[in-house]
Amino acid sequence: MNEAAGGAESPTRNSQARPALLGVACGAGAALFWALGFVATRHGLKAGFTPPDLLMHRFLWSGIAFLPLVLRAGIGNLCGIGWGRGLVLMVLGGPVMSLISYTGFLFVPLGHGSVIQPSSATLGGLLLAAVFLRERVPPSRVLGAVAFLIAALVWWALPGADSSARADETEAAGRLETVMAHLDANLAPDVRESIAYAFRELLLNAVEWGGKLDPTRKVRISCLRARRMLLYRIADPGEGFDIERLAHSAINNPADNPLQHAFVREEQGLRPGGLGLAITRSLVDELIYNEARNEVVFVKYLD
Repeated sequence: MNEAAGGAESPTRNSQARPALLGVACGAGAALFWALGFVATRHGLKAGFTPPDLLMHRFLWSGIAFLPLVLRAGIGNLCGIGWGRGLVLMVLGGPVMSLISYTGFLFVPLGHGSVIQPSSATLGGLLLAAVFLRERVPPSRVLGAVAFLIAALVWWALPGADSSARADETEAAGRLETVMAHLDANLAPDVRESIAYAFRELLLNAVEWGGKLDPTRKVRISCLRARRMLLYRIADPGEGFDIERLAHSAINNPADNPLQHAFVREEQGLRPGGLGLAITRSLVDELIYNEARNEVVFVKYLD
């Protein structure tokens, strides 16, 4: 009797284990193809595709491949889903989501984008399932999601090893910017904002690249206010640079590839950025470097 009972339990255990194993396999497969999708997206952007180009290639060819199955199952009610639900799914989980994702990879490295999305989806999925689907979320699942998020944040923070030095530099620049803003308090708001941005950007560059974030090295600043002109001079202790060789700066992007600097910065392991000089040049009327490129003067005319 005991042996017969034990034999009867074995198929039951197997039948319960198969769905679990299948679920794990599906999850691993989804994670693999999601990761491959991130890599393919970044590669496509580097090759010159725009986010709408990638969106078209993602959905056009797959749509053509599955169209016969949809027609066979019945396009009138969209295979039983219904056009109303189908449109909602398209907006929430289709082209809109993909376009936002692809656009994000224009501004952050692959490592950042591939961490932000899964970690946010993990916590967001648990929260939305509990709110809208009334699913009970076990404590173990909550702890797992939080642990995943913490690991993701730690990984995200690793490239920024110089963040503390950068924070000190930004704080000092902010205090100087405040002083300069008071000196120019009678200027029009748009002019004052343009001057503040240009001053801050050039000062940060001088401290970081010229001074190497070394608190013992000094950056010299001077300002001249005339009736029709504002002039600022910033000199750093560095050896200077060749502006034509700043491939990681947007100021040298070719006309047909305005995002080239972003890929160069990623390859060199630099933080996202590189737009400062290009934006500064568009905000001021004159931007003049000395021959060594370790001293800069910018002028803003007040007429």
